[in-house]
Amino acid sequence: MEPTTKKLETDIIAGLQHGSPKMRESIIRRLIDEWGGIALTIVRNANGNDADADDVFNESLAALIRNVMEGKFKGESKLSTYFYSICRLRYLKMKKPGAHLEINEETFGGLEPSLEHVLIDEERRREKVSIMNRVVNSLGEPCASILKYWSLGYSHEKTGELIGRSTDTVKNQAGRCRKRMRESIESDPVLYHKLKALR
Repeated sequence: MEPTTKKLETDIIAGLQHGSPKMRESIIRRLIDEWGGIALTIVRNANGNDADADDVFNESLAALIRNVMEGKFKGESKLSTYFYSICRLRYLKMKKPGAHLEINEETFGGLEPSLEHVLIDEERRREKVSIMNRVVNSLGEPCASILKYWSLGYSHEKTGELIGRSTDTVKNQAGRCRKRMRESIESDPVLYHKLKALR
């Protein structure tokens, strides 16, 4: 670890283990602000939705805090890498409810990407989402709403309820809207190559 990073993580660990309730609360708020994008990156890269990312983040942060306070984190990896790995395992468990996934440092083997790489991925994701939002909005209604709810993992039935259309209508329009979105992207070479580079 870089000296600055090591000092920061040492302070976080010490604060969680021995700090006052007020200090722990301050550390937790900081982790929420600084590491919120980690779970989002993992879940989005696996084509999950923001609701799943929120669940993964909250459960993983609770596990991280508990493991640090109980001395289960031994410092054999960076704390940020440890948290990344917990998020990843939590999401895998969410997708395979019957699976038993033990959270310990041996599971990770130091192979997970650094926080820097995760944040770079998150920045790329944000740029891609921003571009896609502009493309989707340019299609007008009802496509903009249908595609927005589709990207968030909503069913045709739920989307229909939200936009005031029948499930069958949404189902029929969704395919046409996705086709229009692809055509819009493919007809603009600059946009097409930019999105391809952001994958």
